[in-house]
Amino acid sequence: MLKTLATHAGSKLALHAGVSLWIILCYYPPQTFSAREPHVLTADLLPFQPWWSVVYQSVFLLHTAAIWCTRDARLSWLYVREVGLAFVAGAGVFWVWPTRVVRPDHDSWCYEWLITRVDGPGNLFPSLHAAMGLLGVLHMSRHWPAWRSSLWCWFGFLLVSTLFTHQHVWQDLMAGIILASTIHLLSNRHSS
Repeated sequence: MLKTLATHAGSKLALHAGVSLWIILCYYPPQTFSAREPHVLTADLLPFQPWWSVVYQSVFLLHTAAIWCTRDARLSWLYVREVGLAFVAGAGVFWVWPTRVVRPDHDSWCYEWLITRVDGPGNLFPSLHAAMGLLGVLHMSRHWPAWRSSLWCWFGFLLVSTLFTHQHVWQDLMAGIILASTIHLLSNRHSS
């Protein structure tokens, strides 16, 4: 595992830094500037559970692993390209058809630090948490098949966490899954 992490470290570091900047550029501007007023949704399918914020933000751990735990930088590039495309597509929707969630009243430091302080209430549809999580699971499952069952289980918990933290509604999740699936299928067809 350490050999895998060290292999092509410079290239992987550049990919990680580049895609992180890309994510920031695609995600945060539509939170503030969009083509029109956002459509406001109430996410109340499940009761608010602020401690699910930990699972919600674990998507970035999988994202990091998908870049660093591959055998070479080319495999990391394939994942980064798919995530980059998902964020561009998401940003396009966020600009044209903005959505915003009504945030719950809370006194949870966990929710405050892991969600409120780092993420705005906008950019619901499509869920880029669902898209990035699915792309990470698909990528890691291919290269680490022994972890496949655990990865899919984690993905289920990630989806539920978006509902428990009232960050998304189920339609956002479905749109994110469809977006990621489409990009992954087209990417694999193009790479073959």
